[in-house]
Formats: sequence, structure tokens, C-alpha cells
Amino acid sequence: MTTRQHSLFNFLAAMVLGGCSATPARSAADGLDEPSCALDVPATLVTVHDTSRGAMVVFSNETDQVSALQRRVRALALLHGDPNHQNDPNVVQGAAAVAEFVVNGAQLRLTPRGDRALAKLRKDAREVAVRLANTPCRRDIVIPSFPPTYPVL
Repeated sequence: MTTRQHSLFNFLAAMVLGGCSATPARSAADGLDEPSCALDVPATLVTVHDTSRGAMVVFSNETDQVSALQRRVRALALLHGDPNHQNDPNVVQGAAAVAEFVVNGAQLRLTPRGDRALAKLRKDAREVAVRLANTPCRRDIVIPSFPPTYPVL
């Protein structure tokens, strides 16, 4: 192999490997500076609790990545308020969401919007939490990902 061929081979190998390890680009139309999948942060657990006015989805993490988790939960709350994302499977339909930060994570406080039934909102919040815990959030993953299962209460 000549020096030129060797250089070309190294360049192509770097391009292929670099392309495989690059994170997927986010659309500028999303308007979010962080991905909205809280469970992409390693060692994150999710639980759901009923509140007097709706449901609370609690994301907790005992690692040094709590700030990354909090940014993702804030982005998830913003998706709930965006009319363009109301068909997103990670959004509880007909719910207003507010992100609240706690010491080891973040909470997503969900309340019904309009005439949304409280019992249905709670049921849907649990279903979304189970889906988040058991499936990858990103739709454009090239290599299959098998995330661990997290308890959802």
C-alpha cells in the first residue's frame, strides 16, 4: 500500500468511526438546547405519584449527572407546552407540565388542561413513564439499544 493509499484509508476510517460516534443533531425547530429524554442520563430512576391536582413524575439520580437530568426534565416540560409536540409519545396529552428541581433529580408536575379528566391524566402519566423506562427515547438510533428496566410505581 502506498503512502497516499494509506493516508486515504486512514481518512476514510476516521470519517466512518467519527460518524458512528457522533451524537444525532437536533433540529433548530425543536427550540430546545437539551434533549428531552431524562432516562438517557445513566442511573436515572422514574416513579409516578398522584397529587391532589394531577400527577407527579419524579426522576431521581444519585450520580454527579443530576444537572444534566434536570435540564432534560425542563426540556420535557417545555414539550408539554408546545402545540407542535402534542402527538409526541413522551408527552402526556392534555396536560400542563412544570419542572421542579430537587436535590437528587427533578419532578415533572402534571395538571389537566381544559376538560381533561384527572383519573385519565394519572393513568396516561403512568403509561408514559413506563414507556420512557422501557424504550429508547431517541428515534434515530442506528445501533440497537437495550436500556435497563426501571421501576415505575
